[in-house]
Amino acid sequence: MPIAYDYSMVVLLAVMFLLSVMLLIVGVLGAVTGRSNVPTVIWRLRRRRTPASAEDERLLGVSLTLMAVFGLLMTLQIGAFFMSSTTGWPGPPPVSGLAKMTALVVVFFVDMLLIGASAAIGFRVRYVVGRPNRLSAEADPGARST
Repeated sequence: MPIAYDYSMVVLLAVMFLLSVMLLIVGVLGAVTGRSNVPTVIWRLRRRRTPASAEDERLLGVSLTLMAVFGLLMTLQIGAFFMSSTTGWPGPPPVSGLAKMTALVVVFFVDMLLIGASAAIGFRVRYVVGRPNRLSAEADPGARST
């Protein structure tokens, strides 16, 4: 049975990695362009809340980007922990055990900083409820000028 567990963990990490990469692409595009680049299928699943301006869309993009980096680091951390606990990598326990745990704790604190920064930036985004169309940086008359 350990082989099935190994494969299921690899599949879980691969799905987590792919979702994080897609979120990173959407976040960077939103931060750079000030428009939502979410596919229409996912856009319809949102709760009818649309960022109020292009600047708010940029803030949301930065928040999504930080969340994606958090997901990538978490995938790396879980993969390293899983690999080290099942295969004994990177070497004998006395020396590498302390170094491995120190590295995992450092990555954990970086993860907590990323999720905190993402939440803090995400809370600053102002939303308009019930806007029928997608937000366009060029077509939004209520956008703040910078």
